[in-house]
Formats: sequence, structure tokens, C-alpha cells
Amino acid sequence: MRYYLVAIVAAFVVVACQSTWPLWPAIGDCKPNLAIALVVCVGMLRGPIAGAWIGLLTALLVSSLEAPPAGYTLSGAPMGGLMVSHIGVGVGAGIVRANLLADSPFVAGLITLGAVPISNFVELLFTPPSSLVSWALLTVCQAPYTAVLAIPLYLLLQPLLREPPAPLMPIRTRP
Repeated sequence: MRYYLVAIVAAFVVVACQSTWPLWPAIGDCKPNLAIALVVCVGMLRGPIAGAWIGLLTALLVSSLEAPPAGYTLSGAPMGGLMVSHIGVGVGAGIVRANLLADSPFVAGLITLGAVPISNFVELLFTPPSSLVSWALLTVCQAPYTAVLAIPLYLLLQPLLREPPAPLMPIRTRP
């Protein structure tokens, strides 16, 4: 029960910071994609199913809170590309969980470094931007910025979202 509450609150806080908090130290026009970092962290800590669910939730929140890209008249960000990319990233990060290196926050940063361009590419397929060069520059800037911020996010969520270890079975002795 605690996991659900922590994950939902974390999703709301991260998406609010990403889309509405104007104090982010943006590098040029580049802001971090904290929703993808959260999806990677939850997927690595709880598995592919939890990663997919938190990806769905963050996609819904991002699409309802963010302003539409330039040239679009719909309210909110395009939802289809966000859902496919966030759910896919959550499942992919959850699959990595079975690895030996899945407990390392640096692996979360490396996965996020690869997940941001993949997510942006999937969103590109659903909603092509007006300038491909500006999209590529934004992706190249956004990926390392998000990866660096994924490491402290993972360290913050690790004690809250980690599954408790399975209880040890008592060894039966013969009387």
C-alpha cells in the first residue's frame, strides 16, 4: 500500500516540477524530462508492470499539464506518443531489474541517458516537430541533463519503493 501512495505522490510532484515550476535552471531552452527519470527509477525498483503503470500515469499527467508544442492547437501535449514512450520506457527499465547491476543509481542514469532519446523519437513519430534540427539539439541537451538528475531521484526513491526481501524459510530438522 505504501508503494502506491509514494509512487502516485512522486508522479504528481515530478510532473508538476517538470511542467509548471518556472524556477528550473534551464540550460538554454532545455529542461530535464523528469517524468522519464521517474519512470526509469520505478521500473528499476519495482519491475516492468509497475514501470508501465507509472509510465501511464506520468503520460496522462504530462499531457494534461504541459502546454502544446508550437504549431499545435490541441490543449496539452500529444497523448499517444507520450503513452507509448513512457509505458515502453517503464517496461524496459523493469526488464533491466533482473540484472545484477540493477541496484546501482549510476545504471539508472545510464538507462535514462538512453531512454530520453528513445522517448523523444517515439513522440517524434506521433507528432513531428516543425524543425528536425531543433528537435535533435533539444534531445542531445535533454538526455544528459535528465540522466544526471535521475541519479539523486533514484537514491531518494530507493528506500521508499524497494520491495522487502522475501522471508527466509526456516530449516526443518528431523526429530
